Amino acid sequence: MTKQTHIILTHESSLSYWRSPAAKRGRRLDANEARDFIDRACGCAHVQTLDSALLSGVLASVRKPLELLTADRNERRSTKRAQFHCVQTALPDGALVLVDETTLPDGTSLHIALTSPEFCFLQMARLLPWFDLIALGFEFCGDYALAPDAPRGFLPRSPISTPEDLATFAASAHNFTGAKAARKAARQILQGSRSPKETKVCMLAHLPRLQGGMGCKAPLLGQEIEAPDPAARILGTRTFKPDLYWPEHRVVVEYSNRTWPSAQERLNYDKLVRNAYRMLGITAISLGKDDLSDDTGLRKRFELVNRKCKRRLQAPNDRHLTRQLELLEWMSS
Repeated sequence: MTKQTHIILTHESSLSYWRSPAAKRGRRLDANEARDFIDRACGCAHVQTLDSALLSGVLASVRKPLELLTADRNERRSTKRAQFHCVQTALPDGALVLVDETTLPDGTSLHIALTSPEFCFLQMARLLPWFDLIALGFEFCGDYALAPDAPRGFLPRSPISTPEDLATFAASAHNFTGAKAARKAARQILQGSRSPKETKVCMLAHLPRLQGGMGCKAPLLGQEIEAPDPAARILGTRTFKPDLYWPEHRVVVEYSNRTWPSAQERLNYDKLVRNAYRMLGITAISLGKDDLSDDTGLRKRFELVNRKCKRRLQAPNDRHLTRQLELLEWMSS
């Protein structure tokens, strides 16, 4: 009879996998399949098998030591190869994703699953600070994955979840630690961010003021706009995607991470962008990385967004201002 080994990546190992360019979407397991898989999952007694498994294609790109799930409390000790987490609570549908089945050189049949993006998000809710957790949700629901070794620190990748799926899973997994925080964070996450910086600017605009944001209505991210000839000539492209867009109110926020040789060149560029959008009947508000250190100037810009969106907010109190400074400090880190 063929020897079989079942491995379930979890926590940081699962996150590392989902950020890998080689990540497969796999097949989501229902609750019964997940229970059967986790009952078979290897623990610390199977570390010899792990020596071969670590060289397999799926696991090769995952950070080490591995973090693995097991259902046996006696198998949750850590080794040099792996750290084991025990879970005995029933898993809901979609908690695990089967991503690979292969045969090792010794003939062992290896089955690899991992926590789904939604379950991984819930698990990270126990470990990450609040702003980092929301940013992770934007990443999972966006068009990029963090990649520290990449030139820009991230790589393009299609979304692996949605804000609705993150919230729905957290509600179905309410018995797990982190579910409440995950559900709360999911309410602030939007679909379609294209970069970590766009995520941060969106958080600054959209988060409630008690969470450090400016309290703006939810913008659209990555919404394509077709430019008429005059605007296209100015912007150098026929279509463009503003960072944050409120189409109903005809206002955009554009963020530029460029370093300008002089303040005048920055002003000239901002004027160019505003004129191009004006041809479309859109008010454009430009932000540069130097603006992130000017909290008063930022508030004035987003007060304009709120006025354009017919959103009346009372003047920020001391708690709002303190939390905004915390968010701005996090954004610059």
